[in-house]
Parts: sequence; C-alpha cells; structure tokens
Amino acid sequence: MSKISLIGYGSWGKALLKVIAEVESNTSIVLYTRQEKSFVRSSVQEITQNYKKVSITNDLSDVFNGSDISVIATRAQEVSNLVSDVQNLGKKFNSCVITSKGFSVDGNLLSYVVNDIVNDDIAVLSGPNFASEIIAGKLTISTLASVNPEKFKNIFNSPNFKVEICEDIIGVQVCSILKNIFAMGCGIVFGAFQSDNMKAAFMTKAFNELLYIVESFGGKRDTIYTSAGIGDLILTCYSTTSRNHEFGRKFITNTLDNDIGTVEGYASLMLLEKRLDQKMPLCKAIYDLLSKAISKDEFGKIILGI
Repeated sequence: MSKISLIGYGSWGKALLKVIAEVESNTSIVLYTRQEKSFVRSSVQEITQNYKKVSITNDLSDVFNGSDISVIATRAQEVSNLVSDVQNLGKKFNSCVITSKGFSVDGNLLSYVVNDIVNDDIAVLSGPNFASEIIAGKLTISTLASVNPEKFKNIFNSPNFKVEICEDIIGVQVCSILKNIFAMGCGIVFGAFQSDNMKAAFMTKAFNELLYIVESFGGKRDTIYTSAGIGDLILTCYSTTSRNHEFGRKFITNTLDNDIGTVEGYASLMLLEKRLDQKMPLCKAIYDLLSKAISKDEFGKIILGI
C-alpha cells in the first residue's frame, strides 16, 4: 500500500483530497491541517464519500511516517514557514508535489524554497482548475511538471481529473504566478471599459508578455501552450468567479471590500515589481494603476500601444 501526505486543507486541499482518494483504493492518505480535527473530519467524509483510508493530524511529524509522496496545498506565502517547521523537526520529504501558486515571501519560486527539505524528486501541479468544479466531479485537466513525471502522474489521474506531463518545473510555476497578475488586469479592463474588444487586446498582450517572462526566468517557451499556460491564463482572466479577476474589477470601480493582502495576484505583483522591465509593459501598467501612478485611460492606451 502506498502512502500520500497532503499538507493544507483549504479549498484547493479539499479538491486534491477528492482527486487522490479516487485514484487508487490501496492508497492511504495522511492529511495535515492546523484546523480542528473534528471540524475537518465531517468535511473529509463528505468529499471522499466511502473512502476510509484518510487520517487527519495536527502534528506535522506524522506526515513523515512512511509517506512516499507529500503534496503541498497551502497558500504560497505559507510555504517558507512550512520549510522552517520541517527543518526544525530535522526531517525531509521523500518526494514532493507543489500545488501552491505564487512566489514565496522572499520572492523565490517555490521549487527553490522546498529543495533543501526533499530527498528525491520535486514536481509541480498547475492548470485551469477551479477547486469547486473538481469537488463537484466535473472533468478537469492539469499539467504536471517534473524531471521524473511518471513517478507522480498516477496519484492524480482520477476518472474526472487528467494530467498532461512536461519537464519544465520553472515554466509551469511562472505561468501559475503570472496568470493571477493578468487576471487582475483583465478584471480592471472589464470594470473600466466594458468592452470585449479591449479584453481581446489585453489577452493578446498578456500572452506575448507571458512568453517573455517565462523565458526570462529560465523556463521553456513551449510550456505556454500547456493547460498550465494558456489554459490557466484563459480561465483565470475570463471567469468572473476568479478572485483575482474580481479584485481587479472591484478596484477600478471603487467597490473593493476585501483585504488586498489575501489576493494572490496582488501579492505576486508586489514581489515581481523589482524585476519589471520594458519588455513587461502590461505588468508594469497593472502595478502603476494599482499604485495610482496612472489613470485608467492611460492604462487603456498602454494596452493598445498608443
């Protein structure tokens, strides 16, 4: 029997629990969460239905007791703290899948941050995946990146959740970060201009800028054409249920009612700011607009290149 540890039980952790539980009946799952176990238990039973091999723990050391693969599903900004906690235990993961999307608190890619606490292989899972649809059992595709992708592929290939594989760990992470930033921009366009023409112009510039940024980080151009690239870009930018899209729309219409520090795209853009250059005009324009350095009309002219 194989053993998988799942770290984090937010909406994304819940979705991944359902996927992993549906793949193989002989896989046991250790779920690590800081939430109250009695509260989590009822949710786990509802999501996994008749699957019985899920144990819940608030003790991080439990995930190292024979786990073959550990899946990180916390918020990106929490990964650095997780690494510190693991180091304080004097432990290491055997192999690890990063499913968090964003930079670490110091602006690094998460694969670099977790590298020192993993003995063997690291994988990254990302794609056009709304957690609510996965939990509802809707068909979904995602991209799994690793130098040894076959090692991880089978723990996610459930009847309704399929993975495509590639080896570009860096490129997949960059795509997962930038799509949230561009989704904020698309929300701004939606709220400011109410124009499908402008949304199309924005998406064209976003796609081309993403190509440049992936390569500038050391990723591969072809990764843009995976579900983690163009697929996630389209989903997050065009769906009005995307938190980042909603944030951009509410910002520009002065109806913002949430803490901007919890918006993934905003946090990532603030960390990316020092790397912005002349080949990233759209990211720079989004940053300047959020900083109130330019107006929405100036933002629109940048999108159109005038």
